[in-house]
Amino acid sequence: MTTISQILVELSQQGIEVWVDNNNLLYRAPKGAFTPTLRAKISENKTEIVTLLQQQNQQSALSRLPEIVPNPEGRYQPFPLSDMQQAYWLGQNDSFELGNLSPHLYVEFEFAELDITKLNLAVERFIVRHEMMRAIILPDGQQQILERIPNYDIEVIDLRGKDPQIVTSTLAETRARMSQDASKTNNCPLFEVVAYQVNERCIRFHISLSLLVFDGGSLKLLCRELPLLYQDVNTYLPDLEISYRDYIHTLNNLQNSDLYKRSQQYWWNRLETLPPAPELPLVKSPGTVSHPKFVRRTAKINADIWQKLKDKARRLGLTPSGILCASYAEVLSNWSRNSHFILNLLYTNRLSLHPQVNNLIGCFSSTLLLEVNNSLPDTFAARAKRLQNQIWNDFEHSHISGVQVLRELNRQRGGTSRAAAPVVFASSLDARDKETFTQGRVADPIFACIQTPQVWLDHSVMENDGACVLFWDAVEELFPEGLLDDMFNAYQSLLSRLALEESAWQQTSFQMLPPSQLAQRIEVNATQASVPQGMLHTLFANQVSKRLESLAVISSDRILSYSELYTRSNQVGRWLRQLGARPNVLVAVVMEKGWEQVVGVLGSLQSGAAYLPINPSLPKERLWYHYVSSRLWR
Repeated sequence: MTTISQILVELSQQGIEVWVDNNNLLYRAPKGAFTPTLRAKISENKTEIVTLLQQQNQQSALSRLPEIVPNPEGRYQPFPLSDMQQAYWLGQNDSFELGNLSPHLYVEFEFAELDITKLNLAVERFIVRHEMMRAIILPDGQQQILERIPNYDIEVIDLRGKDPQIVTSTLAETRARMSQDASKTNNCPLFEVVAYQVNERCIRFHISLSLLVFDGGSLKLLCRELPLLYQDVNTYLPDLEISYRDYIHTLNNLQNSDLYKRSQQYWWNRLETLPPAPELPLVKSPGTVSHPKFVRRTAKINADIWQKLKDKARRLGLTPSGILCASYAEVLSNWSRNSHFILNLLYTNRLSLHPQVNNLIGCFSSTLLLEVNNSLPDTFAARAKRLQNQIWNDFEHSHISGVQVLRELNRQRGGTSRAAAPVVFASSLDARDKETFTQGRVADPIFACIQTPQVWLDHSVMENDGACVLFWDAVEELFPEGLLDDMFNAYQSLLSRLALEESAWQQTSFQMLPPSQLAQRIEVNATQASVPQGMLHTLFANQVSKRLESLAVISSDRILSYSELYTRSNQVGRWLRQLGARPNVLVAVVMEKGWEQVVGVLGSLQSGAAYLPINPSLPKERLWYHYVSSRLWR
């Protein structure tokens, strides 16, 4: 049953504001957001909603959000990065796993009959109006808004009349450079625009925007204001009383509030039980990827199918984002070794600290560590509703960022430069405006991609003309060939089934593997054979003299022959015996998959002891619990 709190969260996610005035329930909603379904839900629960809002108003005196006090005198002084900015800034360092890249969004547009002079004037006015368009990140990890920068002129490179092969290669080279951008963040501006006059009717724009100063709301603002300035550079736009710097300083004051402390307690109480990220099949260790390159996959759910899916989801109390997240998690569960994992939910978090917060350019992104548990034998509908409730509960405690939670999680588990939450879900279903540069029609990008440090797979979603557009951006080289295609196709198929088949919601599992993979799995698992005599390590030892230089272990960073593996494992065995290893004693093997684990297992057996594999991602207390319990019950 949907609770009143869930109704209020759903309204908030749709951009609908509700409040009480003299026992009257009032609302403010974007055009088209107040659907008949939502209207009926509010009407049925009006009394309870009014009561809850009045209670929340009474409590707000104790946990009121701080209000921004503008500080124009300090506008150009350095100020701290937000949690998300700091995560992006540190994560791009090559000392971190899947670092060595700058976080940015890259898009390409094609326009006809565009006046570059007018566009340059509009861009210049936009840069003057929005201070974070003039921001830099300082070497000490602070940021600073520059009072002024040189005029930004969009140079148009003329390719008219050039050989078609030259045109194609030039555009491809620009895409390759800008889409895999690694620009320095202490340079200004943190965006780049390159334009080519391809022919008399076509201008190609290549645009790169740093995620250190841009988020989904900022892109929405650009798409709303830039066309207005293009039509008339002197068009009236209200003066901005506050700056992004004011917002960050006020946000930091929130850490002294009851809201923040309650959120922190909620997450700190869950740290010990939070699972690891999905364990997807990989062909190489993420730590060996020196220059991550993201590849985008795109699909569209047509408006009719998408509406049917949303209708079915709403009848179960699921939001559009909720059903997509649940379906995404279902696919991940089918390919992951663990069906109990965390997803990194990325969302725009513009707190109402001032009426003009939504008019600012800046990085207002934040994250939640969403716990997914698909290990229970429930129907898909039950799993989806459980996940939706988890999302709602987490958002009620989102005054501490997922970045801080992840830092504390890593600290408690020993600290690491590994990407601890590398699978991302980001929904911006209502984040796109209808204003554009030409004729009031949305100009769809002809190409787009996003890259963020310490991410394996980033799934984002948006609506366009009633359809739902799905994007997967992934570090392709991490995964076996064809795996991402199979997963993405399975995801689309699942969404289609859920939209068209009522029975799909009651299934407890889904067969998502393509026929070729399923046949291969059956063949590999057909292992009926007589069991040879002897123990594992003795069987291996018997083969060494016959295969001295044959390959025994192949990993991403080391290859061992039979001779090398035998020598190394014997060394480990002798060392363990010196430490007291003997028959009927367990040796814990706490290692990631790799050549070291093979040496450790064989060395444990050669010492005369038995080995106990333990997942290294478990908290320290649980590691010892597993080991001690196994010793007691062996």
